[in-house]
Amino acid sequence: MEDTFGAAFGRLIKRKRAETNTTQAQLAAALYPNLVSEEAEKRKGDISKLENGKTANPNVQTVKKLCDALGISDDEVDDLRKRVAMSPREQLSNIGALTRDQLELLASRFEIEKPHTRKEGELQHLLTQKAEEYRNYRDQIDALDDRIAGVHNLKAAAQDAAERLDFDEVEELLARVDMVETEIMAETKEARATNALLRGRVDQAYAIFTAAAESFRELDILEMAKRRDRYFSQLYNQGLRYGSNALSHAIDIQRPGISALNGTEHREDWARLTQNLALALRIQGVRTEGDEGTALLAEAVNAYREALTVFTREDQPVAWATTTQNLAIALRSQGIRTEGEAGMALLAEAVTAYREALTVRAYADHPVEWAITTQNIAIALENQGTRTESAAGTALLAEAVTTYRDALIVFTREDQPVEWATTTQNLAGALLTQGIRTEGEAGTDLLAEAVTAYREALTVSTYADHPVDWAMATQNLATALQNQGTRREGEAGTKLIVDALSAYAEARRVNTREDIPVEWAKNMYNSANAELNLANHSAIKDPAPYLKSALEYVEAALNVYDPEHMSYNYANAARLRDHIQARLDALEGD
Repeated sequence: MEDTFGAAFGRLIKRKRAETNTTQAQLAAALYPNLVSEEAEKRKGDISKLENGKTANPNVQTVKKLCDALGISDDEVDDLRKRVAMSPREQLSNIGALTRDQLELLASRFEIEKPHTRKEGELQHLLTQKAEEYRNYRDQIDALDDRIAGVHNLKAAAQDAAERLDFDEVEELLARVDMVETEIMAETKEARATNALLRGRVDQAYAIFTAAAESFRELDILEMAKRRDRYFSQLYNQGLRYGSNALSHAIDIQRPGISALNGTEHREDWARLTQNLALALRIQGVRTEGDEGTALLAEAVNAYREALTVFTREDQPVAWATTTQNLAIALRSQGIRTEGEAGMALLAEAVTAYREALTVRAYADHPVEWAITTQNIAIALENQGTRTESAAGTALLAEAVTTYRDALIVFTREDQPVEWATTTQNLAGALLTQGIRTEGEAGTDLLAEAVTAYREALTVSTYADHPVDWAMATQNLATALQNQGTRREGEAGTKLIVDALSAYAEARRVNTREDIPVEWAKNMYNSANAELNLANHSAIKDPAPYLKSALEYVEAALNVYDPEHMSYNYANAARLRDHIQARLDALEGD
């Protein structure tokens, strides 16, 4: 897989020919004008070999002739030689200087699918993240050397103790050797598992992590559980970013550690691991449709309640407040997914739990924590308001807006710009919901206020400084613009929806399929709805092109949504696809 100058130069020749619309035959004729046809055909074959990387070291004269014929400068050739001379490790430290071909070659080392189809900026962004993961991975491997040296010293000391017939000391030293060798073996497995995750091999990583953790079971049950919790974090983060079954594996790897600590003296460790498990269960529950998703959310709620048997308000008020808030978040997730009165009761219970957390997270003593919980109350109130009809729902939405503004008393732009931007985004979301629910000019004004709030948030959540937050705000801005557009007649309405589609596309600069496929799929799903809004707009005479675009977007989302591990998202997208297809079929029938 090593790149050579010949291969790199061949790719450059191919590009230059394409830029100048020059065929291989024309290039051969320009290089060798006096050759007869048979010899010219042979020279054409030589050019083809070079372009396809089959000539590792083309001679200097051939390089000079080709450069003269295609206008390639000496500086370009020198730069190409320098870049090819870089080792893969050096390339990871100089991603911005790499050619397109080098980016693709480097991406293939990480087993990134179809790198040639990715935009250059996306490849650079993805490889920058991979470079950071790779550096951590190298540090992990390098640390093994010190461990091995330590074992040699312990074994030497054990031999000395054996010479003195000090069997107690021998046992103590050999026990330490046993532990250190187990740690070395586990850390070697961790490096292998990290290697697997770098290449997206989640099942393999899970199996290796499990074996590493189990090696401690007979030596130290607490260490076994802690190792599982560490590996849980790696799988959990992989699942958040890339989807697939990493989140399910995170849940599976955590359970045995919790079971092993249950009923032991390690109650706080047990509670902490139980909290972490609850977090993953909630996320997986949100992503899973039907009874399975509901069961996962209920399990998350129960896990938080179990943790609260250890983290009590009397003994550990801060941990109690944090866990109570997390319980409230899980209850809210349950409430969102549960219909009717049962769902409303869960949302109300979430608000109550948040308010209980505020009895410890008081404004005077913990202003930042108070603001976080206050914002969460606003989110739950917004959920309640969205679910409630008529004036009662309007009142809840208005209370949510007021509560967001309360949180902004602490989260000011000057003192905490990032939190200010996040809260301003959430405020914009509540205003958007109010605007959708409110008819006439009042509703239009609320939607405009939401757009303004999103744009204000983007003055802090910039692409350069906070790319993830920027992408979220940009996508939410797109949603607000989309709703504005559906409310306005004529060209003004369609322009707003087109602006929304542009904003969705902008957000994909960060939420790429390669880096964050789940968010990318949500973006494609929203873009499909925007195209459908255009097709339905009164100013559009021919809806077919917009319906076709909507179908392309939603089918792209379905290529990411896993029907097994993201069944809720998959089902929604499938329903949208079927609706769009039915519209198209009806048009063709007419």
